[in-house]
Amino acid sequence: FFFDMNATALNKILTASRSTGTINLSNKSLQEFPPQLLELDALDYDNKRWWEESELTKLDLSHNYMRHLPNEISRLSCLQAVFLCDNEFSTLPVSLFSLESLSRVIAYQNQLTQLPDLSAATALTVLNVSQNRLTHLPSLSTLRGLQELNVSSNAVASLPAQGWESLVVLRSFQCSKNKLSTIPNGIARLPQLVDIDLSYNQLQDIPTLQCPMLTRLDLSHNQFKVPPDVGFLPQLSEFHIGFNDLSAFPAIVSSNSITIMDVRDNKITTVDAAVELRKLKRLDITNNNIGTLPAGLGLIKTINSIELAGNPMRAIRRDIIARGTLAILEYLRTRLDSDPDLRPSVSDAAVAVKYKGCIDLSSKSLTEIPASALEPDAEVVSLIVAKNALASVPEYIGGLSSLTALDLSDNQLTALPSAIRMLQRLRVLRCANNKLKGALPAEVFELPELQELDFRVNRICSISDDLGRLGRLTELRLSHNQLSGLPVAVYRLTNLQHLEAANNQITDVDLSITQLVNLNVLDLSNNSLTRIPFEMGHMTTLRQLSLQGNILKAIPRNVLDKNIDFLLNYLRNKIPA
Repeated sequence: FFFDMNATALNKILTASRSTGTINLSNKSLQEFPPQLLELDALDYDNKRWWEESELTKLDLSHNYMRHLPNEISRLSCLQAVFLCDNEFSTLPVSLFSLESLSRVIAYQNQLTQLPDLSAATALTVLNVSQNRLTHLPSLSTLRGLQELNVSSNAVASLPAQGWESLVVLRSFQCSKNKLSTIPNGIARLPQLVDIDLSYNQLQDIPTLQCPMLTRLDLSHNQFKVPPDVGFLPQLSEFHIGFNDLSAFPAIVSSNSITIMDVRDNKITTVDAAVELRKLKRLDITNNNIGTLPAGLGLIKTINSIELAGNPMRAIRRDIIARGTLAILEYLRTRLDSDPDLRPSVSDAAVAVKYKGCIDLSSKSLTEIPASALEPDAEVVSLIVAKNALASVPEYIGGLSSLTALDLSDNQLTALPSAIRMLQRLRVLRCANNKLKGALPAEVFELPELQELDFRVNRICSISDDLGRLGRLTELRLSHNQLSGLPVAVYRLTNLQHLEAANNQITDVDLSITQLVNLNVLDLSNNSLTRIPFEMGHMTTLRQLSLQGNILKAIPRNVLDKNIDFLLNYLRNKIPA
């Protein structure tokens, strides 16, 4: 089963693994799976100390010529990570994915034509099967802990229609170079997604995205004729939609966060909307039909690269273009100086970007919210005034009766206006990183539709039991405050999916926490806990449980660092009979 590896060399590697828990057989010209790997407990060697031996947790078989994994791989019961890349596998056994501790499978650059049933791989956090021959994917609905999924460079024509809502911690989805013409709606609602790459497919449209953490979106090399409605993406930093068939520049509602905008190789005729991208660093409009640039680009201080080759640029002299970005920006500023009508007024500089009911006034150095943004308007559903210098919010904000989302994060607020209680349709309230102290403002308990409440990084020291009135709440973020405990009312919030209370002074967790039957994420790290109810081991919906930084005498530190299934199993085993 090997070309240049003798039995002595193999035995040396296997012996070393008994102390490290790792076997590295990459680049060994292996053609078959070494059967000795399944008999590690029987391995005999000098100075053997069975009580100090480690179970095998990591196996690297990369860069060989292997075609088959035996079903008996399931005997490696503690395996957490397996690396199979650059081999000749056409299938993988279902027994591999039945290993309870398996968290990483890296199998790119093989000849896989299908994946087995993955339903038992509940501990999986990383799955990379790129550069294979897959035409479809199995259901992913049980992979609640999956954080990275890479299926790029295959022949996938469609994705599973259902199950995406279960991937509550998925951060990266790489699906470039496939044959997709549609995207399931569930992908558009992944709450923790940071990076999605759908380039080199056959897409003409996508669902409106509702991914609040998304920072990078790649839709290049598709078949878009009309800019897609990507929705409101408050963290979006990179947007790539080059090599399509667009005739118009995309309207980006998350304009205050975009740093890279790539629309090269389309049929765009004007980029006037680019002046709204106030944090833009790189603009690539290569190979379009653009004849001039808006003078307002000259006012964006962050720009360090404008790529515009391959355009019929008649309004800017060639010698200016040849001198590069700095010369172009200087020229655009001279146009503003020579024509006052082109220069934005002071009021324009602070004006909100309004798009489909959203007003975004973030990062504008505001000390107060402009009255124009708070005029009663049935169409305003989202108001974002984060990252300013607000010391207060005017009472007449209560007139925005249709408001469903309000973001006041990263300001200098010491209180909330009592009129907040009038926003009866409000579903999202973010007040993180302010100067709120004392009790959590009572006004929030009168907002029956609230689903997300974020008061991280304040000085909150107590929470009324009225919190229990917020029966629709699914996300509660209270980290970095001064709480000594969680109110009993928290345990009545049975719809809660995400609870963060890290970096407080919490000393105890009540057994009632097990009533939170929908909880996916629980972060109680860096508190003063000395014990937790072992019955929490029955909270099988949890995909993340963070308890590090406490003084939990009954739970060893190395157990806290294990994957969620291991930790829950440990807690269950500690429940008194």
